[in-house]
Amino acid sequence: MTAEPIVVAEDDPEDQLLLREAWSEVAPERSLEFVSDGGELLDYLREHRPTIIVLDLNLPVKDGRAVLRERRDDARLRRLPVVVLSTSSANEDVELVYDLGGAGYFVKPHTFDELCDTVRAVDGYWTRARRAELR
Repeated sequence: MTAEPIVVAEDDPEDQLLLREAWSEVAPERSLEFVSDGGELLDYLREHRPTIIVLDLNLPVKDGRAVLRERRDDARLRRLPVVVLSTSSANEDVELVYDLGGAGYFVKPHTFDELCDTVRAVDGYWTRARRAELR
């Protein structure tokens, strides 16, 4: 069985590139798909079941908070694990993400090495958990 890709909702092309490079270094076997806004992510999720969703909160069209609300209210989507990767470290954002069913929250790191550590944590835990769920 081939694992579904990880879908990353990130609108900044530079952050997309850095995430692609970090994942390539940490888990080169992993397939990533990128979407640039919340509406595009919801459309993607209606057609695909990714291993995990990595979600930026500050997206155009529909922000990450709106995506989390729609995901929670849709029985087909609510069990898909969502890990937020955001510049915000505000407690109200962290609490809201967990209240809306987010599975994890990471503040975007400042260095590439720290980004690789974050990717390692997300990939290591969530892809293992998702593989176990699919069995």
